[in-house]
Amino acid sequence: MKVDASVSDADIRYPWDLNILNDARVCSEAVIDRLWLLTGKGPIKPRTYRKEARVCYLKFAMSKKKGNRKKGCKKQLQYIKRNISTIQRLNAKLKKMYCKLDEKTLEKIERIKTVYDQQCLVLQGKQVKNRIVSFNQDHIRPIVRGKLGRRTEFGAKINVSILNGFARIEPLKWDAYNEGNYLQKQVKSYYDLYEVYPKKIYADKIYLNRKNRQFLEKHHILIIGKPLGRPPKRKEVKDKHRKLQKEMGKRNEVEAFFGVCKRSYGLNKIKAKRQDTSESWIGMICLIFNLRRLLKKFSWLFTIFCSLDLLKRTFLSKMDVIIHFEQKSSLKLKFAF
Repeated sequence: MKVDASVSDADIRYPWDLNILNDARVCSEAVIDRLWLLTGKGPIKPRTYRKEARVCYLKFAMSKKKGNRKKGCKKQLQYIKRNISTIQRLNAKLKKMYCKLDEKTLEKIERIKTVYDQQCLVLQGKQVKNRIVSFNQDHIRPIVRGKLGRRTEFGAKINVSILNGFARIEPLKWDAYNEGNYLQKQVKSYYDLYEVYPKKIYADKIYLNRKNRQFLEKHHILIIGKPLGRPPKRKEVKDKHRKLQKEMGKRNEVEAFFGVCKRSYGLNKIKAKRQDTSESWIGMICLIFNLRRLLKKFSWLFTIFCSLDLLKRTFLSKMDVIIHFEQKSSLKLKFAF
């Protein structure tokens, strides 16, 4: 069993605070318009200053100085604060009329409030937990990977195990997690499927902590990964270490899965908007990968079937020729008599 983890990136633009605030402001304006229609269109429509806010956003978004972006964020927060107060006033008016908003608009209002609260804390220089990265996809969280060129990734983190060339995703989470905590669950799920523990486990250093090593040794599973402690000095041990490194190279099958799925099937660009649809999107990519492997394994059956079909057709065509020839010859004999 080969194990590794990666992030399937969502197709979102880079999360600048100014862009998130602008999206929240535009959404709040749309909510105000809807509430105003539901309350029966009062004599004066509540002011939102949307044109001024748009001009202000573009002015600060196009500037190259970072200080100007902070000023832009402050301005956008002021517009959002005003819009939230108008939403609350109109919502109270709607409740008096014994009317209720639908769940989608209520969710949007809550999201606008959370974005406002989070960005206020960001401006104060405080750390924010469960920070919204995309306003339209609030389930996405930043996952710090520390890779060269891409320190932070935005999407679902997937833990993949490969058994006999076929991939399984367990678990799929939107929050950052330590993949080493899920190795024992993966081994147990393998046992539930096959009623036998795997003979070998090819895993990265992060999986092979002391707890996991004890668990694997307890169930007589061979660990193929980097050993704990300092590298060896003796020649005999060095030879063993080289053999182990060659064996560790077999773990590249998991890396190949991520490479193929990201390049060919778009695992690094999930375009679904909702959480459940994006999860099913990732699952379908894994299914296609497995189906392709299955076709490769049983391609010889397909070739045999095609060759048998060809033989059958040639045999039948020859038989038709023989029958036609016999019929012609019998007719000739009749005319002769």
